Amino acid sequence: MTKNHKLMLTNEKNRINADRNIPLTFSDKIYEILGNSNGNIQGVYCDENNLYVFNNDEGFSESDKKAYLVKNQSGDNQNTAGINGIGEALVIDRLLPEDKEALIFSFNPSKNEYKKLELGHFSYDEKGWQNMDNNDIIFSKI
Repeated sequence: MTKNHKLMLTNEKNRINADRNIPLTFSDKIYEILGNSNGNIQGVYCDENNLYVFNNDEGFSESDKKAYLVKNQSGDNQNTAGINGIGEALVIDRLLPEDKEALIFSFNPSKNEYKKLELGHFSYDEKGWQNMDNNDIIFSKI
């Protein structure tokens, strides 16, 4: 950045509209989700209302969790295809009906850490990452 210059602000509503113009095929969406995984077992299952993605990589790191809250910020990219931190947010925005939210779960049994995040269309619950409760644990085993 040039000396004595300030970074321009972003009109977030227009930025979201521009992001929604980025073309994504169904294959792009699946590769985007799985490309951010670094476990050796991965699975994708969908039913009428849900998309389930599993990866046995011991949950999200703190950097990964923060990246879900900030556009254009990647988490730990070691062994992943992550580059600029927007792809998965684009996919979630496209897959979700307008009035729905995604539940993102992070399981790390070795640290006894079970977290969840309610993610919307380029938005998230103001509480951020929360501890899972018994209902979440039962739901996540389905």
